[in-house]
Amino acid sequence: MARLEQIRDAAVIHIRGAIPKQARCEAFSGELTPESVALKRLTRAGAVLVTCVGMASTAEEGSLDLRMRAQFGDFCLARNTKSAEGGEADVLPLAQTIGLLVHGASFDLAGVGPGRLLALDNCFTAEWEKEGITAWAVTWEHDIHFG
Repeated sequence: MARLEQIRDAAVIHIRGAIPKQARCEAFSGELTPESVALKRLTRAGAVLVTCVGMASTAEEGSLDLRMRAQFGDFCLARNTKSAEGGEADVLPLAQTIGLLVHGASFDLAGVGPGRLLALDNCFTAEWEKEGITAWAVTWEHDIHFG
């Protein structure tokens, strides 16, 4: 029976092994703001921050069966002070690669179903652009059976 942090950490290891060496990949929790990102000291190579978004029951009503659907997300971030287009050229391929990596992956964890890619979302805001940060989010889910 895998715990949420085990799934998140397994995703970090899985992603880290497949992205360019210059890009960082690490677990993340908390609010994603320009201030919290500034602490990461982003470069053009970027960073991938993996987080657990939440979990909900998928068991039939009245059942005590502990079946859940957990949702995870990656924030793919890079600093590019020249232009938003330049930043997107760095981050979008990274987000697409991660989407392909997590789709179908169960990370060899017992009770964890294959990942299903849900979305790739552009996280553009004027505040991020002002800071020279480009961000894309990758969201996926796993069905989990807890014994």
